Amino acid sequence: MRTLFYNFAFLICLLTNFITVSGQERPQTPVPPFPYQSIEVSYVVKTDTAVRLAASLTIPEGKGPFPAVLIIGGSGQVTRDQPFYNHKTMWVLADFLTRRGFATLRFDDRGAGKSTAGTKKQSELLEADLVADAAAGFDFLKQHPSIDPDKIGIIGHSAGARQGVEIASQEGRNAYFTIMLAGAVESFPHDIVAHQSKLMNKAAGRSAAAQKADSSFMARSIYYTINEPSYEKRKMEIRRIADEELQTISVPEREVMTKGFYTRVNILSSEQFHKAAQIKQEDWLLKIKCPVLIINGDLDLNVDAKIYIPKMAASLKRNYNKKSSLYMLPGINHMLQQGKTGLSEESNEIEETINPRILDIIGKWLSNLESF
Repeated sequence: MRTLFYNFAFLICLLTNFITVSGQERPQTPVPPFPYQSIEVSYVVKTDTAVRLAASLTIPEGKGPFPAVLIIGGSGQVTRDQPFYNHKTMWVLADFLTRRGFATLRFDDRGAGKSTAGTKKQSELLEADLVADAAAGFDFLKQHPSIDPDKIGIIGHSAGARQGVEIASQEGRNAYFTIMLAGAVESFPHDIVAHQSKLMNKAAGRSAAAQKADSSFMARSIYYTINEPSYEKRKMEIRRIADEELQTISVPEREVMTKGFYTRVNILSSEQFHKAAQIKQEDWLLKIKCPVLIINGDLDLNVDAKIYIPKMAASLKRNYNKKSSLYMLPGINHMLQQGKTGLSEESNEIEETINPRILDIIGKWLSNLESF
C-alpha cells in the first residue's frame, strides 16, 4: 500500500491505494485519436523556484481563447492522472471536459513523475506548499494565450477539493467556478483520520474488539499529536500506544492490522500533523465568491457525507450564490465510483473510473453556468 503521508492538512485519502496493477486499461480510459491537442508543459512555483511542475495542457479544437479548468488531484505524491488499480481519474475528467470545450491542466505533484522536488523534503511540506503548487497552475493558465483569463475554473478531488476552494477564495484569483469532488472544508487532519479509521474498520467487518482498539489508539494518540512539541517523544508515545492496543485484539486480526497501526504512528507523530493541529481551519465556502458545485457520495469512507454535507450546505446557504449546487449521491465511494462497501480495494473490481451520474451532473452544471 502506498500510504499518503504528505497532505497532512487534509489527508482524506490516508488509506487509499494510489497504485497501478498489471492488466488492461479501464473502459473509460481515453484512447486516441483525440479531437483536441494535448501538450506537455511545465512551470515554476513562485514560493520555491526549484519546484518545476510538469503538466498536461489539453486545448479544444477551434479558435480560442477557451474557458479552462485546473484539475487538482487528491492526497499524496502522485502523478497527473492519479492512477490506482489501472484507473486514471484525472485523465478521464480532463478528456470529458476538453470534449465539451474546456482547456484543462493537470499536473504531477512535486517530486512525482516529471516534476522536480524543490528545496524541501517531502516530510517538510506544509499545506501552504501544496496550495502554492496548485495555484501556480491557475496562474499558468491565466497567462496562456489560448485561455480566456476571465473563465478559469477549478476542479479538485479529495484534498484537492479543499485546496481548490481556498485558491478560488484568494484575492485576485477571480475564479470562474469551483467544483469539489469527494471533499470537505474546515476539518482538522487528526479528526479526519480518526473518523476514516472508524468507518473503514466497520466496513471491513472487524471484530468489536478490533474496532475498539483502533478507536482507542486514535483517541489516545491525538493528544500527543496536538500537545507534544518534541517529535521524538511524540513518536515514542504514539508507538507505545499502538503496541498496547494491538495486544488487546486476536492474533489473526493483529497480523492484519499491525501495518496500518504503524503507518499511522508515523503520520500522527509527524511534524506536519503537529503543526497542522495548531492552525485554525478555515471554512473557505464562507469566503468564496464564485459558484460552487459540491458532489459527495454516501459510500465515502474518507469523507463521511453524513457529517460534511450538512456543514457545507449550511455554509453555502450563508454565503448564497444562486448558481451553486450540492449533491450527495447514493452508492458512490471516495474514488467517485458506484461501489458496495466503500473500501479502497474494491476499486480493483470496479470497471468504471468515474460514475456517469457524476459526469452528467458536472456537464449540465457547466452548461447552465451562464444561463442563470
